[in-house]
Amino acid sequence: MKHLNQRTLVKDAIKDFVYHYGLGTYGADKRGRNVGKELLALNPETVTASEVSEIIGNTHWCSERCCDECGNVTYDIVEIGEPPDYESSTANICLDCLKKAVELIEGNKNEIL
Repeated sequence: MKHLNQRTLVKDAIKDFVYHYGLGTYGADKRGRNVGKELLALNPETVTASEVSEIIGNTHWCSERCCDECGNVTYDIVEIGEPPDYESSTANICLDCLKKAVELIEGNKNEIL
């Protein structure tokens, strides 16, 4: 289980991008920037997702996530299940849906099977 908020997504984007592409430029970067070095120079505690996305050149690495239950798009999501991968059993759930799930379980405690 992992809390996916703007801060964790920014930190993961920096770490994962450098892991996959290194410190220099990478194949898709036509701008000639040393993207990995620029990302590592950022303060991961204060940088915004939009700043990281501007350096990388797209928003795929650290953007808001969609709740798999209600479709709400937010930075405040809990990832439940297996780590995301092809055919993994993973769900992204927002706070409102998590509260509804707890209410559902608690409401059923008193029911007789």
